[in-house]
Amino acid sequence: MKTKFYYALFLFFAGVNVYAQMPDWIKQRPPKSETYYYRVGQATADTEDKAYIKALAKVVCESAIAADFPVDMQKLLGAEDESALIEMSSEVNIPVNVACQYTEKLVTKVGYRVYLLCQVSNSAGKTPKYNIFNCYTNKEEIE
Repeated sequence: MKTKFYYALFLFFAGVNVYAQMPDWIKQRPPKSETYYYRVGQATADTEDKAYIKALAKVVCESAIAADFPVDMQKLLGAEDESALIEMSSEVNIPVNVACQYTEKLVTKVGYRVYLLCQVSNSAGKTPKYNIFNCYTNKEEIE
């Protein structure tokens, strides 16, 4: 019994939240459709909003690189707010839709870690009809 207590205490101080239940989509992305696929972005920052912007910027950068689009990663990752990120990413022209967000408050330092599940278009310049993704059941809800 003492061993379990010390192990839990160790995990707590190591920055692992023992009681948090991470969504399934963080570890295993949902299957792709004919017109879009899923990408998970993750970032940390001192505020939740900044972590969200950084995670979204990473998704845009990774999607651009996967599609062989030239992208200024430092410029995108340096975006201060969502409107600036959208303006900068318009050059990339790959539609991205944020389907889910999961946020953790960091334990070992001040700040937040944000995970985003994004639906990314297979075709540049074409916005597909995205299905609604239920973040709790980890399934698409087809209309």
